[in-house]
Amino acid sequence: ANIITCTRDGTWDSTFKACKLMHGECGQPASSKYVEFKCKGHSISDTCSVTCKDHDVDSVIQTAGTISRHSSIMCTGLKKWIPDPTSFSCVQKCIEKFIEDEMCDPQNNRAYCDWDGGDCCASTLGKEVDKSLCMEECPCLDPDAEENIKESRQNTKKLIRNMNG
Repeated sequence: ANIITCTRDGTWDSTFKACKLMHGECGQPASSKYVEFKCKGHSISDTCSVTCKDHDVDSVIQTAGTISRHSSIMCTGLKKWIPDPTSFSCVQKCIEKFIEDEMCDPQNNRAYCDWDGGDCCASTLGKEVDKSLCMEECPCLDPDAEENIKESRQNTKKLIRNMNG
């Protein structure tokens, strides 16, 4: 099996082995105001750990509406770091122990934290939402929750009616 997979925590599920004939280096990845790279080397197949300078945040890459956690980059045979070091940003960490605890936690009610594990929508929770931790509103933000799918359908019907006059 020559396939390695990036796991949910941003690490590889097995070790990458470079071809013996491959030689070359990637340049030192430039740290930014928020993200820093600590490298074991810069040769093909070497890796760098990726961390955010603030310890209450995760290093992530956001593409096409998804956010994924990444903790390392690798110098490839094309002499490029993958993922691209300039694509990293930092987001507030999820409070893992409060996900799927049957209470809507506003700091976890976002896509990166899987919408608090469904705790903020009655349809995903299976009962009335406990909003005791909410200072203001605790809206159901999960786009796949029945409340939002139903609202989306209603908005589409209104739009079609308005288009048809």
